Amino acid sequence: MVVWLWTWKSALVWLAFLAIMLVQVISEERRLHRDFGDEYAAYRRRTRRF
Repeated sequence: MVVWLWTWKSALVWLAFLAIMLVQVISEERRLHRDFGDEYAAYRRRTRRF
């Protein structure tokens, strides 16, 4: 049942998903920094990205 998780095709899907998530998160962080400035910078220092 779990064997499908370990194929090369599933690895490509996971890598694509992670790349898309990273691009999305970075985009949102830029927008939040633009909208909230120093308040968001302070929040980022207290929390992790993911």
